[in-house]
Amino acid sequence: MLNRGMWMVTWLQREILQGVDLEVLEREAQNVPLGAEGITVIPRWGAPVATPHERGAILGFSEAHGRGHLYRAVIEGICMDLRRGLELLERESGRRLDDLRVGGGGARSDWVVQTLASVLNRPLRRGRTQELSALGAAVNAAVHAGWYPDHAAAAAAMTEGGQTTEPVPEDAALYRSLYKEHFLPRLRAAGRAHRP
Repeated sequence: MLNRGMWMVTWLQREILQGVDLEVLEREAQNVPLGAEGITVIPRWGAPVATPHERGAILGFSEAHGRGHLYRAVIEGICMDLRRGLELLERESGRRLDDLRVGGGGARSDWVVQTLASVLNRPLRRGRTQELSALGAAVNAAVHAGWYPDHAAAAAAMTEGGQTTEPVPEDAALYRSLYKEHFLPRLRAAGRAHRP
């Protein structure tokens, strides 16, 4: 639902923050209040295929903001857009999705996963590996080799374990407000501004 989401972190580190170590950025971001003191990121560095006219935006800067604010705003923008995607999936499917799992680069960070859990206001399960493409290939290979009778059995056996991250209730309440009052209106405005 979000094209090149965590790639934005690589871009930010390389192009704007000049290679500052991600662990340093994450520590600085954790010292910034939720909502990045007014900065909102619309994560459209890679526009969706269906809407190639969309562009990203970083809104709300002031002289009081530093790189920790920017890093937090990028992570929160990604998480907010994933919430938008979850809401679309639930609306289209007509049901609430409660068994949410995370993987990939962002799932290596406890803080990113905690932020996402609070933005979504849902528990998230993170598996033992974040290399989900490789795990999917291994599930296919295990079925083909005859180790499991079908994909459901292989996936159940090979994706066990991991940990669950619960949302922080007070953070979830603040993120709900930020999502409705800041993120969605700015996302709509950014989309209108770049229509061909």
